[in-house]
Amino acid sequence: MNPAPVYFQLFDLPVSVDVDPSLLAARYRERQQAVHPDRHAGSSPGERLRAVQLSSDLNEAYQCLRHPLQRAVYLLSLAGLDAASDRTFRQDMDFLQQQMHWREALADASSSAQPQQVLDTLFAECERATRMTEQAFREAYGQQEWEAAMAAVGRWQFLEKFRAELDAAEERLLD
Repeated sequence: MNPAPVYFQLFDLPVSVDVDPSLLAARYRERQQAVHPDRHAGSSPGERLRAVQLSSDLNEAYQCLRHPLQRAVYLLSLAGLDAASDRTFRQDMDFLQQQMHWREALADASSSAQPQQVLDTLFAECERATRMTEQAFREAYGQQEWEAAMAAVGRWQFLEKFRAELDAAEERLLD
């Protein structure tokens, strides 16, 4: 059984890869104002509890839908798929080799004569790969090619983690 598209329903949005961030933010603020627990301070305990729960649900849904990767994982879950299952992702030998190359370059960056240049190159490559991966997910999801969509999300998750590692390496470099 697939989970209901509750997150999209909370904001009266169609289930889609693409979400208008301005519309999402506006609907979030509107709904959050209506259910904020402070507005229900004089209500019955049951109504207060419901307001707290709905406020929490809105926060969770908003955080998920506003981030493209989290939204992609959620969309897969609506299709009955578990993005944590990375069986297809592990079979992508080209991407595994690319990962090894990036990791080696990152490990060698600190001993490079121009470490910031190495990091800048890695940031650019990561950004380009992320854009391509997001587009691959969009296409696979639209055509309901679930294995390809899962593989794209697996690559995307790696790229997000690698981006965080690049950020941390740049902070260490600047210290």
